[in-house]
Amino acid sequence: TGTEDDKAFIPFGEVDGSITARTRQVAHALESAPGFGAEIRTDMDTWLKYHVALLIPSLAPALYMAGTDNYRLARTRDAVVLTVRAIREGFRVLRALGLPVTPSKFKVFEWLPEPLLVFLLQRLLADKRMEVAMVRHANAARDEVGHLADEFLALARTTSVPTPTIDRLYPHLDPDAPLMPEGSAEIPLDWRSVWIGLGALAGVLAGLVLVLKLIRNRRD
Repeated sequence: TGTEDDKAFIPFGEVDGSITARTRQVAHALESAPGFGAEIRTDMDTWLKYHVALLIPSLAPALYMAGTDNYRLARTRDAVVLTVRAIREGFRVLRALGLPVTPSKFKVFEWLPEPLLVFLLQRLLADKRMEVAMVRHANAARDEVGHLADEFLALARTTSVPTPTIDRLYPHLDPDAPLMPEGSAEIPLDWRSVWIGLGALAGVLAGLVLVLKLIRNRRD
């Protein structure tokens, strides 16, 4: 049957966050299946919305922009930059609606600097497993992706959060939209958070140096 580490845990839950008899029945069925485990969530609606923001108005149209080729997308930095920015816009929309980032590991898209996120996403997209995890579904479910993108945009319009990157990617849900030139790398990366982080680090180091000097002066 395998260990707990070998199990694929399936998150699920009621939209209203309640745990019902039906919820427990589904959990029991999953736990009874070899290789699977149940992850009951009381925040399923929020969980789903953040996964939509991560994939549908951002990564999916960027993939279509690259000819539904994950390797080409990985080589096209501008498309990856737009993906990262669109994800962040989507997260800001959901935060404006009072929804906390869920699951918490998604917070990495908020606090990691854009250049590092772009680099990591390029590495991930170049992985052969992405053909199964993303490309095949994107090809088979284009209509579904378009419908979910429309739903998310309608949600975004209920807030005052600007979504220029999502709006820029949206036309690429159309199969007839032109592809981005492969290898395009003209969009400047946003290094501001890097400089802010370095500035904060420099301030901390300067403070430590000052404290050490004061300690030494007292000893003398």
